[in-house]
Amino acid sequence: MPHLRTLATVAVLCTLSITAQTSLVHADSPPEEPTEPAPVVKNKRPLLAAGLNFFIPGTGYIYNGRKPLYVSVPMILGAGGLTYAENFHRYGESGQTLLEYDRTAFLILFGSVLVLNTGLAIDAYREAVSINDGVGRAGLAWLRRARIGVAPMKARGGRVGAGMTLQLGW
Repeated sequence: MPHLRTLATVAVLCTLSITAQTSLVHADSPPEEPTEPAPVVKNKRPLLAAGLNFFIPGTGYIYNGRKPLYVSVPMILGAGGLTYAENFHRYGESGQTLLEYDRTAFLILFGSVLVLNTGLAIDAYREAVSINDGVGRAGLAWLRRARIGVAPMKARGGRVGAGMTLQLGW
């Protein structure tokens, strides 16, 4: 049975290797010439992106235009839900706000949102700066040239295993 498990592991790793290598076959070929002119990149205002993301998480990302909407829209909806729970929902039989009903829960929620929004503001600021500097996604071109390989290997004691290699091209 251990041999079957080893063979199954090698088969899975080989499948992953073949999938990874076939998706990276053209990584060494020169890039194709664009058929359309490159879009003009507008300068972004980093402080505006940070402010938008701090007060309404996700809107700074929409302003920058780099992250897809399936990232930004859930942030906006989540921020709306948290704001409602913090300030507008009524708790208990007397209809108190969260601050009046459970001060500790309110402070924990408020502090967590403050820390999260600060991190999102910093990220949106840095994203806007990278857009202005032209770093963008092209800065990760080396990752597209990566190669992953899997090869069977013999270990001490005659056991068969698989070795995995990762080559990163700069």
